[in-house]
Amino acid sequence: MEGIQNGSLDGGFIGGGYPIAIYTELTLQHNVRIVPVDEEAMKKAIKEHPYYYRGVVKAKSYKGLENDTTIYGFTTVLWTLAGVPNDFVYKMLKNLFDHKEDYYAIHKSARDLTKEDAAKGVPLPFHPGAEKYLKEIGAIK
Repeated sequence: MEGIQNGSLDGGFIGGGYPIAIYTELTLQHNVRIVPVDEEAMKKAIKEHPYYYRGVVKAKSYKGLENDTTIYGFTTVLWTLAGVPNDFVYKMLKNLFDHKEDYYAIHKSARDLTKEDAAKGVPLPFHPGAEKYLKEIGAIK
């Protein structure tokens, strides 16, 4: 973002959950845009890298963004060691889902914590404690 701000770069990549503060700031100071991802390129990338998915930045999310814009979404995952007790991992996930509103109050992108998206783009097997909880809430079969 600094390179775009000082004119030494014409573009770049940024990752994060909406709202991305540095991008919000950039839109207030410069005429910038989010370049939509080509659908065919998106399909190929998702096939090769299953942790990506088709995402959309909604129109009006940032200054100057007039249309919904296709982007690469990427999975955020909580990692743990295989030896962590199943009950601990189960309770940790249950706590996250039981207290979603607390997380929503901290950051808007926490609203992505839904049972519908809980397993989206995760290319590895789940810890047995996570698998138990995610099956219980219907996030996986």
